[in-house]
Amino acid sequence: MVINVILTGEQTFSLIMPKKRMRKRILFTFIAVNSTSVTNRMKQLIYLILISAILPIQLSAKKYGFEEVKIIGVENPLFVTISPDGLKMIIVDVPRKGIPAVKQTIRTSLSATWGGATSIPEINDLFNEETSIAGVSYSYNGKYLCFSSNLPDSKGGNDLYSVEITPGGFSPPVNLGSPVNSEINEYYPSVSGNERELFFTRETEMKKVEDLHPGKFWLSRMDDETGHWLAPEKLNVIINDAGIGYPRISDDNKTIFYSRVDEEQKKWKIHWTKRIGDIHWYLPVVLDTIRSDDHEVSPSWCKQDGFIYYVKLSGSESSPKGQIFRFKPEDQLIPEKTIEIKGTVTDSVNRRAVRAFVLVTDPILGRRVYFTETDGKTGQFKTLLLAEKQYLLHIWKDQYSHYYKLFTPKETVSDRTLAVMLTPQVNLTLNIYDKDELWPLEAELSISNEKGQSLPVFPYLKQTGLRKMILPIGNNYRFRLTAKDYVSNILDLDLSDVVLFDQFTRDIELEPMRRELEIFVTEKDTILPLDADIEFTDKRNSPFIPAPSKGKGYYSITLREGEPYEIDVRGPRYYAFRHLSIDLDTDRQMKRLTVGLTPLTRKVPIRLNNINFELNSADLIQSSYPELDRVVRLLSDNPDIYVELSAHTCDIGSDRFNDLLSLKRARSVVNYLTINGISYKRMVARGYGEKQALVPNISEENRMLNRRVELKILDENDQEFQVEERIKE
Repeated sequence: MVINVILTGEQTFSLIMPKKRMRKRILFTFIAVNSTSVTNRMKQLIYLILISAILPIQLSAKKYGFEEVKIIGVENPLFVTISPDGLKMIIVDVPRKGIPAVKQTIRTSLSATWGGATSIPEINDLFNEETSIAGVSYSYNGKYLCFSSNLPDSKGGNDLYSVEITPGGFSPPVNLGSPVNSEINEYYPSVSGNERELFFTRETEMKKVEDLHPGKFWLSRMDDETGHWLAPEKLNVIINDAGIGYPRISDDNKTIFYSRVDEEQKKWKIHWTKRIGDIHWYLPVVLDTIRSDDHEVSPSWCKQDGFIYYVKLSGSESSPKGQIFRFKPEDQLIPEKTIEIKGTVTDSVNRRAVRAFVLVTDPILGRRVYFTETDGKTGQFKTLLLAEKQYLLHIWKDQYSHYYKLFTPKETVSDRTLAVMLTPQVNLTLNIYDKDELWPLEAELSISNEKGQSLPVFPYLKQTGLRKMILPIGNNYRFRLTAKDYVSNILDLDLSDVVLFDQFTRDIELEPMRRELEIFVTEKDTILPLDADIEFTDKRNSPFIPAPSKGKGYYSITLREGEPYEIDVRGPRYYAFRHLSIDLDTDRQMKRLTVGLTPLTRKVPIRLNNINFELNSADLIQSSYPELDRVVRLLSDNPDIYVELSAHTCDIGSDRFNDLLSLKRARSVVNYLTINGISYKRMVARGYGEKQALVPNISEENRMLNRRVELKILDENDQEFQVEERIKE
């Protein structure tokens, strides 16, 4: 169930109720769309209303077994992180007297006891009594550590650093530099499982809890071209409205365990949240399973043994005492399962290892999921992905063809190992489609190189919206596509450097040309402007409305060039509607449309358009329904009017036949309106046969004008409304 809360303007919040099996906890979602324009006060008010009035559920928890993890050689642990294989633990040990130190402990198996902690001199040799270190975390490929510290090369306060894990130990720390680090304190770095996102916090001011150094979530993404971190952005989402610290993104790239300041208790409490899509998050849930009166910090999920490791801090803020604990969370809070797709890439000719790029994408959404390189000596690679998902694996190298493999959800239940060989060739498929509607297009295609010289490349398959061709490696290709009523588009494909695919598919969008149309709505006789409701319907039967009025009676809309449109105009009460048809293909100059609405004047007939019947019958043709539906809306908008529905014929047939036929047709119209909610008491049916011809019946064109249905406003007491021909219920 989704409950939408709409605020003034364009702010929309959705409350997504959990499945029945999850309702014992508040795992509903509060998604903030355009949340940057919503004040905290407004958020808090909505939280209160929703939680107290809609879903009065209290967080409940099972009783968990908590285990203290004691490590020999660690005096006062303040931060902890677990390696991806679950066999190593990095601890920041801050003794009450002395210099902080980063230490490592190892266990031989998941069931074994942790060994004694050993110092990491490559890091610790840089520390002194003034050194601050916070938030050590492993990368999920196990190749490096990240942490925060105020080392001498910091830009001001604490900066973020990385340390490469080598076969012989650790490399010296490297400052991540700009734009990640700034003059503000950066804390608690955590790299996502796909190695494309860096989560951390920047210190912010919060009254009453300044001593806790609370922060806000920030996110930096990897530049795929340079391999550097891009300028970070603050997460303007619902999870970022309180003091944040110790975030740890899980290897599923979705789930975050972190600590959040409880402003009443002035304590750090461990929370859980999970990303939905790209920018939305579940409402944070406090892990009330812990229920301690102390600080709970540095949560680290170990998927190998299923425990969350964390540090409980007691004592004063200036001299806290840390203890390492672990517990198993509820199933709903466990990060999604991940698997490894790994393999070896070799040259298909000499069978030697190839240092190649490895890219994993979502084939449905076209999104990048994972990117890495193979080892230059072994050709090996490894990717960490969500299990039971569909993926497209891309592998390429300069002057080599591309290898790809589609994995179905059934194929990603467990780890996969591949042997890949790269070969030089590109088979190109071009999908040409409408940018808005995504339908295939017939377009003219020309192919040239970077110098504009035409290339003798000819598609071996040519269909509407589809071109297939073979392209030799070594050229920069430019494809130009043109089609009527579309903006031409250019696709540049550089095959002189890195060839991405051996079976290469590209989608090329052609954007339709557009024309702005101004609509002026006036009273037909006085030309005075009128407010109106206007609805356009395109050839795909998709309705849409113009932009809001720029002034009374003045509207504008942008339409696709070269297409027909149906227009419905509904004026204020006591005005008739208008239905118009325009064709922007036959009329290439139309930029302004004036629509005159007729007042609903008593006893003045209004012709209804496109009301048609079967030949010599009173049976309505389906094409009559849209106009009759407009009459339904007119009578619904004006509930106090009474009408006569009259039908007229031409001179073909006897007078008696035409009188009877026209009466039956009028009754058919009234029956349709009655079925669609208009009271029969407000209508009377009249058949006039050929008595009220508009023009002489001397041609088929005139006869078509005379065959018609009209609507006329009556007073309830008019004599015409009392005739016996009135339709009975």
